Amino acid sequence: MNQSAGTPRVMCRYGYDALDGLNLCSPLAAVPTQRFYRQDQLVSEVQGARRRTLFQHGQQLIAQQDSAEDVATQLLATDTKRSTLSTAYSVYGAGHAPQLCGFNGERADPLTAAYLLGKGQRAFNTQLRRFHSPDTQSPFGLGGMNAYAYCLGDPVNHVDPTGHVPVSLALKGLRAISRVKSVAKPPRRLSTLVNREVGNIAEEMQTTRDLIKSNRTWVTRVDTHSSLAMLDQPGLLHKFVYTRDKQIIMGSFPRPLNHAYVNLPKAKYPSHASFAKYAVQEYGAADEVVSAGYFFKEDGIIKIKNYSGHYRPEFERMKPVQKRLKKLGIEVATVRNDFIVH
Repeated sequence: MNQSAGTPRVMCRYGYDALDGLNLCSPLAAVPTQRFYRQDQLVSEVQGARRRTLFQHGQQLIAQQDSAEDVATQLLATDTKRSTLSTAYSVYGAGHAPQLCGFNGERADPLTAAYLLGKGQRAFNTQLRRFHSPDTQSPFGLGGMNAYAYCLGDPVNHVDPTGHVPVSLALKGLRAISRVKSVAKPPRRLSTLVNREVGNIAEEMQTTRDLIKSNRTWVTRVDTHSSLAMLDQPGLLHKFVYTRDKQIIMGSFPRPLNHAYVNLPKAKYPSHASFAKYAVQEYGAADEVVSAGYFFKEDGIIKIKNYSGHYRPEFERMKPVQKRLKKLGIEVATVRNDFIVH
């Protein structure tokens, strides 16, 4: 609004959407401009036949495309605060940017040159170095004691995209680094577990096959909830191996009467390694074991435990098994091995 000879005169009208976001700028002497946002960031402006669009990856501005009769694309170089490097700004943002994005990556109002932060919530004047209106979250809220201050008086180390709550660049940078790492970091590939008693595999395989034939050991490929029905049978132990191709093989056999049977010949009971080899031969499973342990049921809850004398798996290797079972519709709890289970 301009005022001459005591009579106010409207220079521009602004339109807001249902969520109080600025979406229309209508100067009296120019074609109205529509604004479009992705979340809280401006991505496009349309003024008559002219469309200007910003391209970015995450928080990084990349380019601006200007299309009217012809299409022109301009690459953007910005600093850590998203300010365009082609324009020299004062510490409070004074300086004219020809692109849509200016100081701190924000859009300057074409008529007043003020930055209408928070999608038009508050106007920041770079010449006065303050907001035109008081912060509704001041003085007792997050806006701080000074209701008109920009970035707590420290625009070098803060940004204020909402017009209400300044954000420390140090914290913002840490969050950005964390986001980049979480996106770019590939999933960790589990190493293949080593069979510490590989020299006994032939004898162990013969024992396991004899026990299966005599109906004293049962092998199940776990792919549905009903595959774990053996867990309801009393007096049985249930070993499992998890192979590289995400197959879960469970071997069930009678619990020895003497829990100290560790001193008995190892060929007397089926081993994890023999179940893994059996899975390769009978189910076509991968010949690489990435996790192993025991299934058991306690208080109606199915649990898995990281114990295997042959493979010695870490507790963390229960997580991919738990995740795989969840995809199969089977919820299990993980238990860290703190005593020897046979």
